[in-house]
Amino acid sequence: GVNHFMGPNNNTRKGYAWMLVILAGVAVFSFLLFLFITRWGLGLSDDSYYYVFPAQDYANGLGFHPGNHYPPLLPLLMIMPARLGVSLLEAARWMNALLFGMNLFLVGYLVWYIHRKFFAMLVAVLGLLSLGFFFELHAWLMSEALFLFFSLLGFLLLAVWLNNLRSGWLICSG
Repeated sequence: GVNHFMGPNNNTRKGYAWMLVILAGVAVFSFLLFLFITRWGLGLSDDSYYYVFPAQDYANGLGFHPGNHYPPLLPLLMIMPARLGVSLLEAARWMNALLFGMNLFLVGYLVWYIHRKFFAMLVAVLGLLSLGFFFELHAWLMSEALFLFFSLLGFLLLAVWLNNLRSGWLICSG
């Protein structure tokens, strides 16, 4: 297959570099915007308990016991902030802000990678940024934002594999 990451001439490379800079700028702006909007904290539900307390219990030396019906990766990621004495609610807010920016970046990059159109990438990212649902998905202390991140990353790696058919990309996409 043909590697489309870096085009055959300098103009294409410049366009690729500008696309990355603009996409990174949108991601950083979204990260900061998310932190500002959630300055009073994330939304909490009864599920949030099952993400926060396994990490807190582990930090207190009580072992790691995630709920049977809840994915354990979010509590695992929250163990380090808990061990450092950081408020888990604040750590989750920063993690979701980071995921908000990274998910926007991944959507934009995936659209650009598939279509090679800057305008399509911009419409996808700005359209997604304007959706209240996308923001709300990240504004709750739940595992959906993390799930979306790994799903988008998997789709991107699958698209890369379809482009060059090297088995490593397919394995990583799984």
